[in-house]
Parts: sequence; C-alpha cells; structure tokens
Amino acid sequence: NVFTNVAGPAGVADPHFRGHGCKWADYDNDGYIDLYVVNFDGPNCLFKNNGDGTFTNVAEAAGVADDQLGHDAAWVDYDRDGFVDLFTTNYQGLPNILYRNNGDGTFSDVTDEAGLIDYTWTSAALWGDYNNDGYPDLYLANAHSEANMLYRSNGDGTFTDVTGSAGVGNTGWSRSAAWGDYDNDMDLDLYVVNGWADTRNVLYRNNGDGTFTNVTDQAGVSDLSDGYGAMWIDYDNDGYLDLYVSNFYGPNKLFHNNGDGTFTEVAMSEGVAFEGNTDGFAWGDYNGDGFLDLYLATVNETNILYKNLGNDNHWLEVKLSPSISNASAIGTRLELYSGDITGLRFVEGGMGRFSQNSLIVHFGLGDKTHVDSLLVFWPSGITTVLYDLGVDTMITVSEGPTGVEHRSIKSPLRPYIGVLPNPVDVTSALIKLVLPAAENGRLSIVDVAGRKVRELREGYFRAGLHSFSWNGKDDLGNPVPGGVYFADFKGKKLHLSGKFTIIR
Repeated sequence: NVFTNVAGPAGVADPHFRGHGCKWADYDNDGYIDLYVVNFDGPNCLFKNNGDGTFTNVAEAAGVADDQLGHDAAWVDYDRDGFVDLFTTNYQGLPNILYRNNGDGTFSDVTDEAGLIDYTWTSAALWGDYNNDGYPDLYLANAHSEANMLYRSNGDGTFTDVTGSAGVGNTGWSRSAAWGDYDNDMDLDLYVVNGWADTRNVLYRNNGDGTFTNVTDQAGVSDLSDGYGAMWIDYDNDGYLDLYVSNFYGPNKLFHNNGDGTFTEVAMSEGVAFEGNTDGFAWGDYNGDGFLDLYLATVNETNILYKNLGNDNHWLEVKLSPSISNASAIGTRLELYSGDITGLRFVEGGMGRFSQNSLIVHFGLGDKTHVDSLLVFWPSGITTVLYDLGVDTMITVSEGPTGVEHRSIKSPLRPYIGVLPNPVDVTSALIKLVLPAAENGRLSIVDVAGRKVRELREGYFRAGLHSFSWNGKDDLGNPVPGGVYFADFKGKKLHLSGKFTIIR
C-alpha cells in the first residue's frame, strides 16, 4: 500500500488559504465524490469531481463560498430529500450557515427559516439522531466559554434548541465533540472535547428520554489536556466503541472500552500516544484487513499514518449503495445483532475537529463467527434487512429491491417488548422494544393492576429496535417496591406488554 500525492494535478492544492479541514460527499449524486474545504482566511472551496481524476472549484457558482473565518463544516441530508445539504461554522461570533441543496448543483441559505441563527464562536458542528426519530439533530461545540448548543430536528426542516432540557450545554472552551453509542444500548452518546483554562472533557450518556447524564468520572475518560478532537471507533474489534482524543499540547489519548461502562487509557501501550501537536485525524481501513488504521494531521511536524496490527477478533465492513437516498448514504443508520453483541453506527458527513472518517461502516464482532442480522435504515425511509451474514469480509448493501440477498422492504420485524435481565435487581433495567412499523405511542412501566408507574417516552417511534434504560423509580423519583410489573407500549395500531419481576 503506497500512496502518491496527487493534489496538484487533481486541482485541489490551494496554497493561498489556511485550511481548516475538508469533508467528502457526492453533493450532485453523479456517482463521483466531491470535496468541500473550509478556509479560515478566505472563501471556502467546493471541488466538484469531474470524473477523470480532476476537480473544479464551483463554490461560488454553487452558492457555498462562505468567506467568514471558516472553522468547520459537515454534510447532512437534514430534510431527507435525497441530496446532501451543508452546514458551515464560523469563528469570532460570525454566523453559521445551513445550505439546503436545491438538487440542481446549487444551494440556498436557509439558516434563518430553519431556526439555526447563531452568533457564537463555533468550533465544530456534528450531526446525529440522538432521539432515534429518523431525523438528524445538530450539536455545536462553542469556544470562548460560550455554552454549546443542541438543536433537535422537528422533522419539517426546522429545529428547536433543547440544550437546557437535554443537559448538554457544557460552558467550557469546546473544540469539538463526537457522537457514538459506547454502551451498545442503541442510542447515541456524546463526548465533548474542551481546551484552555483547565476545562476537562465531558462524556454525556444518553438516557433514552431526550436527556443526558454526565458520566465522565464513572467512565474514566476525563482529560485535562488541551483537547482538540475526538472519534469513537472499535480499534480492537471487540464489539465496543473505543475513544481516541487528540491534544494540542501533551500526548493523545486512546481510551479502551472495557464493556462495562468504563474505559482504560492505553495510548502508550498501543503505540498511538503522539506527543506533538495534532490538528485533525481520521480512522479508516486503508489496507482492507478489517482493522481501522489512524492518520494524524499534525502542526509543524510530518503527518503520521498508524497501521493497526490487529488481533484474532472478527469484523464486518459495510459499503452502502444508495439508489433513492443521497449518493453518499450520509445519515444512514445501521444496527447489527450477533449473539450478545449489538452495534449502532451512522454514516457521518463530518465528526471531531476538521475531520471525517471513512464512509465504509465498520463493526467489530469479538469472537462471533456470524452475524444474526443487519438492519439498514436509509434516509429515504426504506429499511434493508439481511440475515445470517459471514464475518471478516466487506459486503455491499443496496437500497431498493436488488435480489434475495439484499432485499429492501418496509420492515419484516416481529413486534416484541421485554426487560433485561429478568428478574432484575433494579439499578438499571434495559427495556427492548421492536416495532415492525413506525408508531405514535407511549412506553410505560405499569403494575399488575395496569396503573402507570413510570412513563418512559411518549411520541413518535420509528420502525426497528429501541432500547431504554430505567432506574427502578416511579414518576415522582421514588424506588418502586419489589414485585411483578409490565413494560407496556400502547400505539394507535399496536399494544405490547412484557412481564418482569423486580427483586429488592
């Protein structure tokens, strides 16, 4: 595996501006991936792929030549119309911009009508569907000791600021953040990277009810270094997402996920504790051996490529081939089930600081030798389900009917509700809910008389598997007594009830 620098002949080597990262996506759905480059001291560039190994800067003609101290950008199909849109962030209180893709090679500034006007010092923007309603939500990491922002998508092209109610404001000097399901409960958790003034990084665990809990100390991922970026990846293929954190001063950190909600810092022993200044980084399997490799973009030093030496754990890589959704499959949700291993991944259009990981989705499987099922939830609303897959291979999953192996259907899932473990000594019970179709409904814990003990969630539930944690307390915050209870879901078309026992 030898690489050759072709930036010059390709037409993307611009020496005139101070670049602040780049993001890849096929914005015009022509089958060739395009490149957006953020510049701090000049207009941003959109390099259209000509399909012959060269690119043309079309930013001005496309309407995305943002020229306001650019700091970051991220691709997203926020309205799920089949074309990727673009969000750019700017520094020193200059406004961020949401560009809607018009589908004709041009973009429109819809920031105001979307409800995303913001004059903070935004370092990074990252999209993730934290509430599992099928629409990407937006988290902004802000510097200058300004509160970060979480904007929930309303599903109609507008957003609501839910930072306060969600509990993820974090008023440190944030440089970036990263979404990832580190505890495998099928919802996205959030890690925030802070720098300056001894502000430590923060891990927010998603409670499954629209709120988050700061679990930094319990998890063991506190870092007082001058943080710059973070990414969730399963570097050792054990089935649990690990966390890599880059720092500008001091060594980078690799937090190995122990599988019990805690982490162990192993950067030195794994050989990735770079002690220079790291500006950005990305993970991807460059040599196709099933283990994620790491590339560091450094400051005033030679960039570094770390080859992952691997182990005996198994893996699965998924390349997506859309036909209705955006051509890069950005925003696609993937759920994997293999025995006691579950995994949640999203295809992202930018994460961490100035960075973006591979568009090929990677799952570690530990000692599992086959995959029970893989569910692919496309932005179009189509669900593709595959069963009994092999391991240690890359598969291509197509959207739309493409034969028996990769069949796309609205959902073949059987309805189910249950509580794990059962019986349970409640400190944190896990409620599993499977819906064959999207429903508006309410999920509650009820007693043997059918009386509501605790309401867990009410509203829209997408098709597929949902996971909710419950701490054994009622709506008033009091511990419920031991006995028989039911996890109860009531929708307009479906009523499910699962019996379980609490032991005190």
